[in-house]
Amino acid sequence: PQTVLRGRYVDSDGEPRTGHQAHIFGRIGERPYFAESTRPGQDGRFLVRYPKGLERPELRLVTNEHSAIRFRIGDGPLRHGMSAWLDEIEDVEKPEITVVRYTAPILLVTVKNAAGETVEAELSSKYGTNRMIGPNNQGYGYFTGDVSFERQPDGRYRSSQMLPGEETKLTAAVDGRTSEPVTVTLDEGETREVTLSIP
Repeated sequence: PQTVLRGRYVDSDGEPRTGHQAHIFGRIGERPYFAESTRPGQDGRFLVRYPKGLERPELRLVTNEHSAIRFRIGDGPLRHGMSAWLDEIEDVEKPEITVVRYTAPILLVTVKNAAGETVEAELSSKYGTNRMIGPNNQGYGYFTGDVSFERQPDGRYRSSQMLPGEETKLTAAVDGRTSEPVTVTLDEGETREVTLSIP
């Protein structure tokens, strides 16, 4: 017998939109198992089947750097993150997964030293709420925290997959010296620049 997992992608207004295929990982005895969902169409819907009794089944969602996602299982709350354990749901027909795919805001971070020079630093970020579940929902990207950043040729750092409407605290560290924290909240699709100063 197979477990059937159905899902759908919607935008922030709840309207259908396309998205990436979802994946299921797990084990059958000593063998790893992998399954891929159907490709979401214009109605946003996808389906994936996997064996009943799969050990520690894990749902993994995928998106690109221009998008950010939250998801809910059935009527549950929206969650941050990209994965969830599914073995606690015993029904053969699992509750539907709803994936909300946003246009990610873009945060451009410049880090300057006491002389006013742009420097390379280690960024840390933390969302104001902590509703992340599953095994792979933190540490996406290059730096510690909830938001991934990539250094640009001009020395700034560009966010990737940042969630909109989420209060985010940022700090930068260089050689053991840490900037004062800056807290920002960006709307969906917004672009903003901030500067962190290292004493």
